[in-house]
Amino acid sequence: MEYHVFISYPHEEFDVAKEIYDLLSGRFKVFMDKYSIVPGADWTAEIVRAQQKSAMTIAIVSNNTKNACYEKDEITRAINLRKHQKHVIVPIVVSCDGSVPDIPFGLQNTQYILIDKNYDMAQVFAKITQAMRPNAARFGFSPGVDCYSPPEHTPSTYNSRIDQRQIEDQIREDDILNFFLRRIQRYSYKKTFLFAFLDVEKFTQLNTIYGKRCADNVLRAIEELIGESHETLYCHRLFADEFCMLIPGCKVDEGLRIMEDLQESIYLYGWHSLADGLRVSTSIGISEMHLDKEYTKADVKEGIVRAAIGCATIGDILYSLHEKDDNEPRVPKSKFPRRIKKGPKHVTQAQLDRPLRERCS
Repeated sequence: MEYHVFISYPHEEFDVAKEIYDLLSGRFKVFMDKYSIVPGADWTAEIVRAQQKSAMTIAIVSNNTKNACYEKDEITRAINLRKHQKHVIVPIVVSCDGSVPDIPFGLQNTQYILIDKNYDMAQVFAKITQAMRPNAARFGFSPGVDCYSPPEHTPSTYNSRIDQRQIEDQIREDDILNFFLRRIQRYSYKKTFLFAFLDVEKFTQLNTIYGKRCADNVLRAIEELIGESHETLYCHRLFADEFCMLIPGCKVDEGLRIMEDLQESIYLYGWHSLADGLRVSTSIGISEMHLDKEYTKADVKEGIVRAAIGCATIGDILYSLHEKDDNEPRVPKSKFPRRIKKGPKHVTQAQLDRPLRERCS
């Protein structure tokens, strides 16, 4: 598959499509005509080719769909792909007045996701990924830059591969900061925001011992557990095996409780179903941000860095990845290793100037 997700929408719903594109593109390869078709390409041919090479079509349906000729063609094409391939169709129905618009022919029996004036994009993301699970291998669930395609540049732009990587890292960092800044702006009235930084302990060893497929499945399971941990939690996978989270309106004491519950659910997850002897532990750093002024990307980065510093100062893992005992009893809930630490209240400018990739390496 060239793309994991193809987004089809009437042009009146561009803002919704853009929000879904931003939500998914950090984790999956997403096609949206506005951002995926290069200048000079055959517009119609590119759309047809991209949809045929996608694993899922997200069809944004509203009262404007009935007059959207191109979208109706894309929905028809998606239905045909579903008949002949393992193509998934997820209708996202936009309701502005509480009523449900007419569902296009062929999708009436397909379960849809409803977006109304009170919708939560985190829940939309959780439902989309739930639709991916039966065919998880086709969606890759690849972290970080593995599913990120930077813009094309001429060879003269780069002096070396290092220069290219630095430019890609900066683009990626901007993508991460913008992701959280948009969520903060949506909940700006809450004033207080909790950042959390989660690191999977000894992930390199896990990858070596159990293989890349198992390691990817571990990251995917953790991502699902994070999504289930709080109704308004927003998460972005960073460059490797780290996850950054944001909870609007959450203070540090409540954040500690939420992260303890999350850490416990990760520790007690049935990892043995992925590989014999597999156990997974995490470190989590948290930081609380409270500003009366408008947040900027610099504020977002400070919140992430403070949480990351708290995570980095926790120490070494408490158990060996080589432990293999099929008869080992499950660890009592009260006995799991709590590895959560508050980040510093202040950070230096030198710490803020470091690229996020260095922070996550």
